Amino acid sequence: GKFISDEFSLSQEFLSSGKKQKKAEGLIRVYNAQSSSSLVLLAATRFVSSEGKLFRTPSRVVIPGGNYEKGKLEPGFVDIKVLADQPGKDSNIGPSTFSIPGFSGTPKYTTFYAKSFSPMAGGGEQSAVTQSDLQSAEKNLSEKVLKESKEVLKNQTSADLVFLDETLFQEIVEATTTAKVDQELSVFDFRVKVKSQNFLFSKSDLENLVKDFAVSQAPPDKKLWPESLKINFKRESIDFQSGKMVLNVKIESKIYSE
Repeated sequence: GKFISDEFSLSQEFLSSGKKQKKAEGLIRVYNAQSSSSLVLLAATRFVSSEGKLFRTPSRVVIPGGNYEKGKLEPGFVDIKVLADQPGKDSNIGPSTFSIPGFSGTPKYTTFYAKSFSPMAGGGEQSAVTQSDLQSAEKNLSEKVLKESKEVLKNQTSADLVFLDETLFQEIVEATTTAKVDQELSVFDFRVKVKSQNFLFSKSDLENLVKDFAVSQAPPDKKLWPESLKINFKRESIDFQSGKMVLNVKIESKIYSE
């Protein structure tokens, strides 16, 4: 017999079926037109656009003070990232001006303000990876790679060697993806690797052995009719570690008087 073994990998792109509502985001320039002293804004400070859309700072912000030039205060400023308070595409607004409602009723309300020079973007429904997507991708790709690996081994087998499906041993040795559950992706890659092993044996060797045995079993006054010879075999046991396989062989033949 002959032992064969091979590893076969397959990668494929899959579509994400999940949906997530994402918040719009963008950059605003916050001005300090009150004094030369800096001001600290806490995380989640509210900014309201001229359209009435609410945005928040994701982290603590320090707005630098202004500088006096020829007796006039030139506002200090800093560019910061803001996120829409609520998810959805309604917050994908164009360039706008912003006020800080927390300062309403105080002098700071008019001396601290913000502007954006580019649109807010990213708000709305986004595709996302689900647990079911990952499980389905692994299942479908595993079935495909097992089938293709079997065909690869078969195609490498010479015509005289017998390849039995029932002696084929396959195992998935690797199933990987960089995608994570809830990750915002419309498509993701999945990769599966399979190890396939089989024992092959020579068809002509087996036929010669069987013919010799069948002839030895025929009565002395009878002859074997070669064209009627039928050979059926199935696996009885297989051990890849020791490199042994036992076949159960059934022989049928017609005999005739000489």
